[in-house]
Amino acid sequence: MMRLRSACAPSPKVRSVVPSFTSAPVDGVVNFTSPLRAERDRARRIMETDDGPRIPFLEAYLSGPNDASSQYEPPEHPEVTLGEQTALEERVNRVLEHLMRQIR
Repeated sequence: MMRLRSACAPSPKVRSVVPSFTSAPVDGVVNFTSPLRAERDRARRIMETDDGPRIPFLEAYLSGPNDASSQYEPPEHPEVTLGEQTALEERVNRVLEHLMRQIR
């Protein structure tokens, strides 16, 4: 069985960005991508920091027919799941609606 390794583990990146978002009065969207579920879960835990304000985390999953044969590990409980046939405008609207509910 092939063992997957992340080419770009998000944890160091997440750790370097979190202080900026918690100390500045700004909103932003940051993309952290990894084919490994464990790396994405680690990024989520970092954002749910106990020593400062909680930063909303959203895992959006674009499902496709080849998910089972790819090296990408699909999320177990994504906040938003988007079908491959969903129009781009609908994808953007669903993600933004979810984010807006989190920050209000």
